[in-house]
Amino acid sequence: MKKIVIALLAASALGGVCSAGCGGAKVIYTLSEDGGKHYTVSCSGVIGLKGEYEIPAYYGEGDNYAPVTEIAAEGFSGSGFTKIKVPATVTEIGTAAFGFCYYLETVEFAEGIELESFAHGLFGNCRGLKSISVPDSVTAIEGLAFSGCTSLSSVDMGGVQTVGARAFDGCTALESISLPSTLLTIGDRAFYRSGLKSVDIPQSVKDTVYTDSEGKEATRKGLGFGAFELCTSLESARIGGGIKTLPSAAFGYCVSLKEVYIPLSVEEVQGAYYEDGAFRFGHAFYGNKALTDVYYAGDEQQWKDIAIETKTAFENNIAMNNDAIKNAQRHYNCKNYK
Repeated sequence: MKKIVIALLAASALGGVCSAGCGGAKVIYTLSEDGGKHYTVSCSGVIGLKGEYEIPAYYGEGDNYAPVTEIAAEGFSGSGFTKIKVPATVTEIGTAAFGFCYYLETVEFAEGIELESFAHGLFGNCRGLKSISVPDSVTAIEGLAFSGCTSLSSVDMGGVQTVGARAFDGCTALESISLPSTLLTIGDRAFYRSGLKSVDIPQSVKDTVYTDSEGKEATRKGLGFGAFELCTSLESARIGGGIKTLPSAAFGYCVSLKEVYIPLSVEEVQGAYYEDGAFRFGHAFYGNKALTDVYYAGDEQQWKDIAIETKTAFENNIAMNNDAIKNAQRHYNCKNYK
């Protein structure tokens, strides 16, 4: 495999803008012939890289003229760019490629881009990022992708199928989000500590049974442990008809939660979860002191058939239980439930 590294000062005509005296900060294009000639882009000496930057679709000259197809893992991490444009030629963006870009406000993806996933920690701790439009080609938002993006208030999720663990952890400005009908799974603590005020989980999010690599039957959770835990502004939750189990801490300590819509598909509301004897998550509805109304698609007998964990667990002298959902006013046969 042959590689050629070309360093480009950020103030070049390609669109990079930095203040006078960039202190040697560079955008680097590494040419590879592995799997076809292409470039991977990254940065060196990120202090001084500021303003807007447009990654070119093609780079180099003569025989070395080739598409830019990759952004390296941690490639732009810690840089001071406020806006970055990503060309349609990019098919892979590495882990934490834009992590800790505190000043990054906007990322634009070119129309027709065929990027398949937002990698682990891709925009982690981009505190200035305000909005994102996920390309239609992206099917997975991996773990911690937007963790700590405290200014993120608008997300267009396109055709995403999976949202990974803690993907939107700490996105306190994210008050609303439209979960697409393509969505299949929401990972553990995916929206942990986010600012959501309401959530409507689509029917497409399902608990599915599959055969694992050892030939054994296993269940893939549609909704992960603590998926909306500590969403202290959440007032209303509507659960889609594909979910059989409301897992531990799914809506734990959502202290403003007033109403929950539950479909016929729900068979179990879990209690505390322990792993190797160690406490991991509290009850599905622990600490929900504001919960007053439960709207259920079935009748009273069907409600009684749901296995709701009634045993109280104690962790750090705090009592955790599902009393909130047990004691709330129940409304049966809610035909308007979708």
